[in-house]
Amino acid sequence: MSTELYLDTARLGRMCRGARTAEQEFGWLVGQLGSSLYLERFLSHGFRSLPSRFRRRVPDLKCWTGVAGFRQALGRFVRQPTGLPTHFFGQSSALIRFAAQCLFDKSHRVMVTDLAWPAYVRVLQQVATEKDRELCLIPLRHIVMSDRANKADVVRHLSQAYQRYQCDGLFLSDITYLGIKLPVEELLAELMPSNPRFVVIDGAQAFHQRTVDLSSLNCDLYLAGTQKWFGAYHPLRLAFIGRGTNSATIEEIRRKWSGDHPDALFDFCHAVQHAEFASFGETVNVSPLIVAAGALQQARRQANSLHDPWEVLLTNARSLADWIGDPFCRPVRQHDSLASGILLLSAKRPGGESETRARSALARSGIIASAFPNGLLRLSMPRYYLPLRQRTLISRALHRSFHSPAVEKPHDVGHLRERSFSSHSNGDLCRRTC
Repeated sequence: MSTELYLDTARLGRMCRGARTAEQEFGWLVGQLGSSLYLERFLSHGFRSLPSRFRRRVPDLKCWTGVAGFRQALGRFVRQPTGLPTHFFGQSSALIRFAAQCLFDKSHRVMVTDLAWPAYVRVLQQVATEKDRELCLIPLRHIVMSDRANKADVVRHLSQAYQRYQCDGLFLSDITYLGIKLPVEELLAELMPSNPRFVVIDGAQAFHQRTVDLSSLNCDLYLAGTQKWFGAYHPLRLAFIGRGTNSATIEEIRRKWSGDHPDALFDFCHAVQHAEFASFGETVNVSPLIVAAGALQQARRQANSLHDPWEVLLTNARSLADWIGDPFCRPVRQHDSLASGILLLSAKRPGGESETRARSALARSGIIASAFPNGLLRLSMPRYYLPLRQRTLISRALHRSFHSPAVEKPHDVGHLRERSFSSHSNGDLCRRTC
């Protein structure tokens, strides 16, 4: 069945038009140039370095201004302070390990919440153990997913935990993978007198879902990717340096990084910008760079639209949550001040429902969504206002997929199989990882 509604953007977004045209024209270009000097110049210096006969054939590749120019354009898009670099990675494992190395190089006790992506928490724990540092995991999921806490409550809860455990570093999610918009700006402002030594923000779900302003965020590293809300489809991992305080530490770790933890795209981008090509380097897929440049060009155009995309996403999530009335598939509520364009649903059917079966059941109605263990569904809202017809389609599809004559207690989102740690009864956990 054809896709009527694509609501899986928090996992992998659809390729936007700007990314598609850039990929198509780049495909033609490399079909003509192969690995020639012209292509090397194009990657280093951008569209204007091509001979005129090629420029006429691939006009949409004007979006590519070379590695250095692309870095600067991305920096302007997130309002990165002038003069600070951005690093590219081909692997998310390399991105998070690089961030963890920087974080624990400066900090001795790092605070993270149980709303962080579990795989990232595991890497933080590993690096903390290697460096004989401490990782403090603060349970937050239950209080924000029971509609009891607002933005001010979260700031107060985390700032008190930070002080109580005498932390000096932070790893926070801007928007969590479960759709909670954490008040990172307000929390960092609250902790400013404590002057955290190093701050990492995971913006994988926020990048191009909401406007990111690094000039006021006061973080050291902001992590993002191009395959979700940005619409580039091909994964390109980004590490924006958000302030100059620890830029020397980050640069020192970058110099050591290539030998200790090689990432082909990371090394290639540095080599291109500094003209330091190795004689026998690893072959690198550079398509994610070009495609992301096309997506960036489209994103800048969308920024001038009449409707604020962030408000459209929030409105869709609220209206759809109110529209769904099936007792077997209920929205997981949080305070409006913590909401995002991701709607989380708790669905339960006797006998259990695997992630694959849940996604397949929705797909039969033409709806593509993300599924988690124990009947949790994640719906990413589109950038246009959902019409009544599509809201009804979603509601009916959920009813058909999960309806049962036996009423069961809705599932508690606090028991996801992906939990990395268990919570103590006092509401906070400080775990030493050495």
